[in-house]
Amino acid sequence: MTLPFDIEFGRPEALYLLALVPLLALAWWSYRRWQRRRIAGLGDAALIARMMPGRSPHRAATRFFLGLLAFALGILALANPRRPAAGDPELRTGIDQVFALDVSNSMLASDVAPNRLQAAKDLLKSLIRQRRNDRVALVVFAGHAYAQLPLTYDHSAAELFIDAANPGQLPAQGTAVGEALDQCRELFGIENTGRYRTVLLLTDGETHDDKALESAKALTDRGVLINTVGIGSPGGTTLIDPKTKTLKKDESGNTVVSRLNQELLQNIASVGKGQYLLLSDRAAAQSALLAAVANVKSAPLVDKANLSYDPFYHWLLLPMLVLLVLQGLLPERKKVAA
Repeated sequence: MTLPFDIEFGRPEALYLLALVPLLALAWWSYRRWQRRRIAGLGDAALIARMMPGRSPHRAATRFFLGLLAFALGILALANPRRPAAGDPELRTGIDQVFALDVSNSMLASDVAPNRLQAAKDLLKSLIRQRRNDRVALVVFAGHAYAQLPLTYDHSAAELFIDAANPGQLPAQGTAVGEALDQCRELFGIENTGRYRTVLLLTDGETHDDKALESAKALTDRGVLINTVGIGSPGGTTLIDPKTKTLKKDESGNTVVSRLNQELLQNIASVGKGQYLLLSDRAAAQSALLAAVANVKSAPLVDKANLSYDPFYHWLLLPMLVLLVLQGLLPERKKVAA
């Protein structure tokens, strides 16, 4: 959240607490109204005033509103108003890329050396190192999809998350491509930053996910291009059960063969106005993907990761403390002459 003079809030979510201010004021007004009615029900107003000479509704109101104003200033201080320090922020003119990485058990098949998952990881890390000005994000999926990393310029963190991706991260097995694409759409958000946006889906596509094309269309409608990379072989290969270390078999005792579903990935790329690539040669796939975005024009975006800020919260804490001191010094009851 940005204010005039380049002032912004470091923790804008704290501003939601300001909703308590009118609620507290309403609660106090309701209490005072109830109190006035109780006192009025005791008898003659002039007689009651003489019986309680020290009572001062105006002082009580002043004390309350001093405290309420101090509370509001404290919330604003908690939201951390700040301004970028002197110096030119770094502008990056890259694109926004979300990587959707399949980490299902079938990605451990070795028809792509050393295995499908590692080949996909190596490709992603190579792409990141070639595109230093891009913001990148990561979604991992198997039976369900999860956003592992939001859009960031921190490529070192992105590589760490990619290296850590494995089938053990997700309890449910499967290949939820549609859900993964939905997660990609949420990571981009609804804000139009003027940046060129693309999704790179890396999977063996071993699924019958009817939602996948629908989710791809929803991304395309937001101007997001989808490229797909097929990892595996159409003829398929057997899988090793990670628990028994033997060939994996289905419920009928037949040996499981994991095959690349090229048709699904080609259809997704077609709907997403991108291209489908078979990861048989990492260098060739990398060159094709880099060429596809080499001349793309994208709006520059400030990289805030390395910005330093001048905080202004102390300018709110000082008047807050003054108000609290005044509240403490102001007695609720007025002095009565002896």
